[in-house]
Amino acid sequence: MLGWGVGIFKQKNGGRSPASSDSAMADDEDAAMPALAGWDAEIGGVDWIYELVKGEKAYQVHKGWSLRIYTVQAKHIMFLLKSPPPCVFTYGDRPEYYVDEQQLRSCPPEEWLIVSVCDLG
Repeated sequence: MLGWGVGIFKQKNGGRSPASSDSAMADDEDAAMPALAGWDAEIGGVDWIYELVKGEKAYQVHKGWSLRIYTVQAKHIMFLLKSPPPCVFTYGDRPEYYVDEQQLRSCPPEEWLIVSVCDLG
């Protein structure tokens, strides 16, 4: 399957500042970050994060073989509350995605979040 696995998470530090490569890749138990949203996207389904990076509203903090991690303020992903994520894969007769609307709404606009993008290819 060609596409992307997308996840949006809170930072362990409360999102007071942009994530760094070290904080975004921490793998200890204390670094557990609650998931705010997740979905599988078709090719082109992560163009929105590239546009945010291009406009300096998001920053890439890790680029691996199949995993890329970005940091972005909550105000730039609130579109997820209004409509399904862009280019989400459809399984059966409807798109499949997860958005924790309550948690996402509780994020202050200036809170820095993590966006994880994994190559599904």
